[in-house]
Amino acid sequence: MGFDGQKQPVVSYHKYDVHGNTQIYNARWTTEGWKSVQATNWNSRWGFSGGGSIDFNVRVKAIRVDAKGIMTQGWSHWELGNQHWKLDPETLAPIHRIKKSTKPKSAVAVEVQSDFPGMQVRTAHDLGRKIFDKTHYHLRWETLGPNRDRPREKPWPDASPLILVEKSP
Repeated sequence: MGFDGQKQPVVSYHKYDVHGNTQIYNARWTTEGWKSVQATNWNSRWGFSGGGSIDFNVRVKAIRVDAKGIMTQGWSHWELGNQHWKLDPETLAPIHRIKKSTKPKSAVAVEVQSDFPGMQVRTAHDLGRKIFDKTHYHLRWETLGPNRDRPREKPWPDASPLILVEKSP
């Protein structure tokens, strides 16, 4: 959930369209009730189902409004990668994609250190406000991917260290 320029809540979600393809939608409360807008027009389907931990093939981020009043939204798709777009503040429809400048990440943050097959890097980013400076923090660890909460056969990987990474401007 995010907020538009008038601080009205906007709920973002994904579901299947009339053709059975996975799409992202944004919904905002109006005087006539919730108005939902389809933001994507993908020709693919992610079978979101089952129990336990699953691998998320589609993610949608909350809508944000920057200091200039520009409304943006980030998302990721298993084939299209991570993207951002500018949204029309009235309709919530995407206007165009935004190229984000990306700083190279440190090797410790993205490269798998373990030699155990199937290990992946996971991170959790801070959510707090930067009161004193613009330093960001995140946690980094290595683990096997989702397995729908089923037990894994041995051998198991050794425990990986939990690392606190500090990113200063």
